[in-house]
This record gives sequence, C-alpha cells and structure tokens, in this order.
Amino acid sequence: MRTMRNCLKLSVPVAAVILLVLATAAFAGRPVKGATYTARTARGGEFSLKVASNGKRVTVDESLPPLYCQGGAGGIEELSKPLAISKGGSFKATISYRAIHGRVVAKLTINGTFVGSDVTGKMSSKWLLSKGCNGTTTYSAATVG
Repeated sequence: MRTMRNCLKLSVPVAAVILLVLATAAFAGRPVKGATYTARTARGGEFSLKVASNGKRVTVDESLPPLYCQGGAGGIEELSKPLAISKGGSFKATISYRAIHGRVVAKLTINGTFVGSDVTGKMSSKWLLSKGCNGTTTYSAATVG
C-alpha cells in the first residue's frame, strides 16, 4: 500500500508535465485564425501579416521591400497572393514588385514560422535595377489586439 501511495504522488506531477508538453506541441506552429500580425524588422521597418479565417494561408502586406541604401522608391505595386502555411506553421515565398509601366523592379523573399500569437522570420530584398540596395533582415510579429 505504501508503494502505491508513493507511485500516485509521483505520477500526478509527471502527468501534469506530460499534459503541458502535449498542449504546447499541439499549439506550436498554428497561427491565430483570421488574425492580423504586426511585424517589426530588426531595422525598424513595419509590415503586416494577415492570416485567413481557416488558418491555412497568410497574406504579406509590405508595400515596399526594405531598401539598404540611400534614396527611395515609389510608384511600384506588390504582386502577391496568399501564401500557404505548412502544418508545422511555416511559410516561404518570393513576392515581386513592379513599376507602374509593368517591369518587375524588386523581389522580396520572406519566410516565417508561427507559434500561436507570435511569428518570427527573415526577409531579403533584391532590387533588380540597384544592386547596392539589396539586403536581409529578421523580423518578429505579434497579433494585433
């Protein structure tokens, strides 16, 4: 009887730890369905990520890829579509940007991994007409609200 009581004392905390690990694993990698995440790059830039209501796609709203040089860019449009989110919560894509006259002038490669209300990742800008403006930065984001 004494041995059974000691086993029960030990098994309750062990069971609690196992449940916590399982709950964390089940939640990891899943974005919040329908949420908008506000992202900030390591360089201080901001953009947003919008998750579909079913949690399977994300739309990147970055009107201008980061510039890593002096100057500016204007009159370009983002050519993007919703990106698939893997079962593990990650995504990766290259988004093109074109000038008003139709020529692609920049590309943004972005990847990230969702863990509930947070997402982290990396983005790289490639400016096709000005190679000196290319660069890479990390970012992190959290849900709005």
